[in-house]
Amino acid sequence: MTRIFVFMHARMVYAAAVLLFPALLWSASVVSDPSIDGGPGAVAPGVAAYEAGDYARAHDLLKPAAEAGDIQARYLMARLLSGDLADRTDYQQAFAYLDAKTRCFSVDALNFYANAMLRYHGEERYTILVEAIEIYKEAAGAGSIKALFNMGLTITKNMRKPVLGASYVYEAAEKGDPQGLQIIKRIKADHSGDIALARIRKLVREQPFEVRWPALTSFSRQCPAF
Repeated sequence: MTRIFVFMHARMVYAAAVLLFPALLWSASVVSDPSIDGGPGAVAPGVAAYEAGDYARAHDLLKPAAEAGDIQARYLMARLLSGDLADRTDYQQAFAYLDAKTRCFSVDALNFYANAMLRYHGEERYTILVEAIEIYKEAAGAGSIKALFNMGLTITKNMRKPVLGASYVYEAAEKGDPQGLQIIKRIKADHSGDIALARIRKLVREQPFEVRWPALTSFSRQCPAF
């Protein structure tokens, strides 16, 4: 009988540890990298206006350059039209700016593309979720810590794979992501935190980033250059 109680207690502690991940991540949201390259030449005033939070002026300054094909201007216009400039939100035009060349402009642009997909299409469609997660993983593999965190968050909240999602949040924290660090700190403070972290570390050790779900193929990649 004692063995049964010990086993049941162990299972309950493990279950509590697993449930800890979605509970801590539920209030978090995906993020874009806030840093913007100063930009050369004609787009510099528009970039400065964007960084200053003067989005209406940034829109007017960047639009001509974006229409002329400037990659950075197109990226910032996509950000403006997908939420930054609330009264001019236009996801159709934002995605038109986020063509293959623009979203592969940088890992931050690719991370943002996945964010925009989830905001526009919603988080309930499985195919959209998987595609966004694959995009996050590609950006994360190319160096975006924000994409690494966003992937973990999306997997945990929407795919019902809390340990898998937490493994990516843990890796983001190890690389210095502020939100990831905060979540791992809260996990450590929980009564079942040691068990939770042991489970995460075991998964990270046994399944390195490259082979852990989702495994990318040449068909699922957006940016061959990455």
